[in-house]
Amino acid sequence: MTKLTGRVLPPPDMMHAQDMKRGVTPRDGSWELRGQKMYAGGQINKWYVINFDRRINRESLVHFFNELSRSCTTNGMSLHSRWCDQRDCNRIQEVESIMKRWADEGAQMIFAVMQGRSHFYREVKSV
Repeated sequence: MTKLTGRVLPPPDMMHAQDMKRGVTPRDGSWELRGQKMYAGGQINKWYVINFDRRINRESLVHFFNELSRSCTTNGMSLHSRWCDQRDCNRIQEVESIMKRWADEGAQMIFAVMQGRSHFYREVKSV
């Protein structure tokens, strides 16, 4: 086994439009951004959803991602209101081919929906 020396980097501050001189510092692993607009929010136009949880239907996914898109807009980011593709996946052998195809199509983000750390978690993280 190879041993490496590492260090934990402090989390970055986020700049928001209301106070560009003072960044927002994360607390307990997250930034409190309610009511804040990003100074220079990003834009995501090509995004995809892979669903590993059979209990979650398409209607629920549409509702969740519509709310996420609205929330992003409110905070000064842009998440295009429609995903490019959505797949339900229950075979671990399909994960890599689906995600690689989306990457080849120029995916900026892939959302993986699963309950906890299912047996798909490791596969998704390795692609």
